[in-house]
Amino acid sequence: MLYGLTVVSGIVIATWFVNTVAKGKFDAWDALSYVLIPGLIGARLYHVASSWSYYSNNLIDVLKIWQGGLGIFGGLLGGLLGLIIYSRLSHLPLLSLLSLTSLGLPLAQAIGRFGNFFNAELYGQPTNLPWGINIDGVKFHPLFLYESLGCLLIFICLNFILSKSRKTGRVEGLDGRLFFAYIALYGLLRFFLEPLRIESWIINSINVTQALSIILIIAGLTGIILINRKNRPNQKSGISESQIRQTF
Repeated sequence: MLYGLTVVSGIVIATWFVNTVAKGKFDAWDALSYVLIPGLIGARLYHVASSWSYYSNNLIDVLKIWQGGLGIFGGLLGGLLGLIIYSRLSHLPLLSLLSLTSLGLPLAQAIGRFGNFFNAELYGQPTNLPWGINIDGVKFHPLFLYESLGCLLIFICLNFILSKSRKTGRVEGLDGRLFFAYIALYGLLRFFLEPLRIESWIINSINVTQALSIILIIAGLTGIILINRKNRPNQKSGISESQIRQTF
């Protein structure tokens, strides 16, 4: 119960935040109705696939989402598909929607990760560090806390970039760069946290999470470079407030 409430709380708070930042340029609550279901389905399918050795013998447990088990990589893919549909139906620019959404997404993750604490899951390797969580006399890395703090730092960084650029009269990053910065930073975070996990999804000796993290990092950096090159002829970066008003 607490797991579900924590995840939902993170989604609601993040959506409220994005809606506030958007300043009426688009309705984040309306977009959420397109993103939430495919995002949850994708997150659940990713988790089930990563733990198929268990679920293959307990198929009914696939539906027990309230017991925990959501994979963020699947959630990102499902949410992306939902946002693409919303973008086309609302005739709003996808990259701008992705950038605005990425401002709140790490906040939702930072809050939602505490659902793992309530479910007594997502602990890391044994540790002697003073902040280790004691379970039956053994201390473990609070991996959920590490990721939560990392996502909070990403949230602060992205919103600092947006706030600083608005002071110059330009909205830096709403052309997609904030979104690509988010996936690169989150990929980097997961890549370095993955070795602390007790059990990882391994296929042919390849850590799937780390492999996907590298893909996110490369995709994020590539996206930023391509957008920077596209804007180079104008010798200006970002999108002006007037341009944002025209597209939203």
